[in-house]
Amino acid sequence: MYNKMYFQMYVIVLNDGTELEVAEDYDRPEEDSLFAVFEETGMDGTIIATNRMGESICILKKNIRYIRMTHVESV
Repeated sequence: MYNKMYFQMYVIVLNDGTELEVAEDYDRPEEDSLFAVFEETGMDGTIIATNRMGESICILKKNIRYIRMTHVESV
């Protein structure tokens, strides 16, 4: 038997309407969460997130319209 891993899922909506689904470990400390990083990053800064395939993606904060928390997923 193995332990399940849980991920908090988000959708990042860009200014042009593109939606990117990203994930982070559910147990990640709040101060390291995607929302915290977004708040701490300047408008010319870059947000780094992880997509479903485990790939890191870099997005300029000024290109993000908003971030929506969606659900928790287990694998």
